[in-house]
Amino acid sequence: MRAWVWDGDRLDLQERPAPRPGPGEAVLDVLAAGLCHSDLSLMSRGRTGLPYDLPTVFGHEAAGRVVEIGDGVDPALLGTEVAVFGPRGCGDCRACRAGSRQYCAHARSRGIFSIGIGLDGALADRLLAPDASDLVPLAGLAPSKAAPLTDAGLTTYSAIELVAAGLGPGASVLVIGAGGGLGHLAVQWLQARGDVDVLALEASPTGRSLLQALGVETVAADASELAALRHLTPDGAGASVVLDLVGNQATLELASAFLAQDGHLAIIGLGGGLLPVGLGVVPFGAAIHTPYWGSRAQLARVLAAGRDGVVSPTVTEYEFEDVPAAYDDLRNGRVHGRAVVRPVAE
Repeated sequence: MRAWVWDGDRLDLQERPAPRPGPGEAVLDVLAAGLCHSDLSLMSRGRTGLPYDLPTVFGHEAAGRVVEIGDGVDPALLGTEVAVFGPRGCGDCRACRAGSRQYCAHARSRGIFSIGIGLDGALADRLLAPDASDLVPLAGLAPSKAAPLTDAGLTTYSAIELVAAGLGPGASVLVIGAGGGLGHLAVQWLQARGDVDVLALEASPTGRSLLQALGVETVAADASELAALRHLTPDGAGASVVLDLVGNQATLELASAFLAQDGHLAIIGLGGGLLPVGLGVVPFGAAIHTPYWGSRAQLARVLAAGRDGVVSPTVTEYEFEDVPAAYDDLRNGRVHGRAVVRPVAE
């Protein structure tokens, strides 16, 4: 099979043996694989900055068709189109027992890695799912729409659930990076809640165009513009919720400065910024959240929302051979919505 292989220095298209399923496992023909800024972050670490062995295959947003199953897997799964729940955990800790494997206390120390993040992922013709119970039927949802929902959709959904206490009627929500691959889905989740005032901060023309198509006015392109717009929030007190989909130093400082007292800040983007926290440093009563991915139960709800049209990822599709160009577009802000490649035709 074909696979895009990262060796720490470069991304190469290679021929590799197709995976075979063991007990409890399944193999998928990959129908859609989403690309993510976190892939670029991992690439930037080179050969020695990763906690797992190289080479590896990226692609943690995956949808496909089940073509092989191992012992103990329900035969009815064969031929089913599914989305892949990516996070893996030890199964024993409090987080895993609560269904939140993305917060597993022991995964890193025990060498347990997730699909596309340590385990070979979906940038290949076929993908091995190490636990068939992590496969969620698409039930008619297009694979190219489902793949981005497994991370971009799930992560933003879980983040908004975390900050729900700040989303009362008339709440003012600042979304930083609102027109990006995650941001445009965060905006849709907020729109679905109803009486929420979305303040969208987006620098790129591509992202601003996407927000316009969603019916969202971009209030600012950078921090200098936003500084004068605090009057848009109730009593000029700041936003009750801030979602930072970028997470660099400048956006974190902006997020903290624009947050109302007793507000909620969710840091979602992997921009590498650091936010000092302490009395008199962040607003009094502020809650700081660092959501990561989401649970399998949440993914089922996210996919159902996708089928119902509550959220719909805007997708820019690339040929499988054009993965390096897609990453270059992603790096330079040229992707409209979420980048998706389709290794195998439906």
